[in-house]
Amino acid sequence: MEIADGFGYLFDRDLRSKRLAGSALWQGLRSEVAGIVRNNRSLPAEQAREQLELVVLTIEQHIQEMVNTVGLSHSRYYTNKTVIEAVAKFLANGDLPPQAVPVENPPAALSVRVNPRRIV
Repeated sequence: MEIADGFGYLFDRDLRSKRLAGSALWQGLRSEVAGIVRNNRSLPAEQAREQLELVVLTIEQHIQEMVNTVGLSHSRYYTNKTVIEAVAKFLANGDLPPQAVPVENPPAALSVRVNPRRIV
């Protein structure tokens, strides 16, 4: 899948509706959407809602890309508290552990690789 494929919701309303239906972030915001839209005085309500939908889906898409790039694929990492904390800090703030190793030709926008064995 091309990176651009993940952003099809920007142009396809049906895909956007489908993605929103499965969006954990959107589900968490559902009770607040009306108030957020109402308080946005710079855009008409329909445009404000559409903008909010796009922002939510874009945030989720970028998170998914980061998760796919980090690629913790071995289950032993999920029980290693140091690895879990390092990944959480990276996803939350972009903080890298001192052991992060630069990557030649990164697969996406990410330009480091974390060696979990060197974190501990």
